[in-house]
Amino acid sequence: MKRSKILNLIFAIFIATAIIYPNVNKLSADDVIAENKTCEILPFKQGEKFIYAVKMAGLSVGTSELIFDGIAELDGKEVIVIIFTTKITNFFDEEKIFADKETFLPIRVERNINRFGKKEFIVEEYDQGNNILTITKQTGNKETQQVIEKELPLQNMICFIYNFRRRQNLEIDGIIDVDLPLKKVSFQSAGEKKLKVYAGRFEAFLVQSVPKKYNFWLSADKDRIPLRIDGAVGFAKTRMILKDYDLDGKNDG
Repeated sequence: MKRSKILNLIFAIFIATAIIYPNVNKLSADDVIAENKTCEILPFKQGEKFIYAVKMAGLSVGTSELIFDGIAELDGKEVIVIIFTTKITNFFDEEKIFADKETFLPIRVERNINRFGKKEFIVEEYDQGNNILTITKQTGNKETQQVIEKELPLQNMICFIYNFRRRQNLEIDGIIDVDLPLKKVSFQSAGEKKLKVYAGRFEAFLVQSVPKKYNFWLSADKDRIPLRIDGAVGFAKTRMILKDYDLDGKNDG
């Protein structure tokens, strides 16, 4: 089978299985409090940018970007803003994530999606006091709503990674249980090793889920650079591998 036919098949599978809402997970209140006591100063600056190659089945199929957009105000409260953008053939997804400045729990996520020319606007509203996520999806003149209720505070994968970067010690004492809408997974430390990505070779610290679907590697230095992220785009068999980065937010390219 020709490479072009393989790519077309992968794109079709990706679009067909891309979920309406992003990977949403949940930490216990005790875990959230413990993690946020580990570091008083953010280890990243406004404008910090990471650019990734998106790979599926070993093939590069597009790019993703993570930008820390700094502090903003939402409903009279200071929040952090993270912009997560993915571009693949016939697929575009931009997520603007507003999270609590102290806990890094998501408060609101706005998604603009274009699948084969079909545009969708999705708003996720997190009622962290009652552990409720309301997802409103608008496609043309049609609007639908989904409500997810859990026992513990809701989190999402990107906020979880950024919050984890604030830890002074990357080692996890035991496991951190994470409750996805459809399943539960646990995160645990898997130690340090050398990792080669497009942006270079790094001493990296691996945090992996059980089952092994949502894994991420952070540089073991003070910058805690997300070097590779598995499962954050569309579905769990997608890999984001770092191509380039700007820690100071000064470069436009």
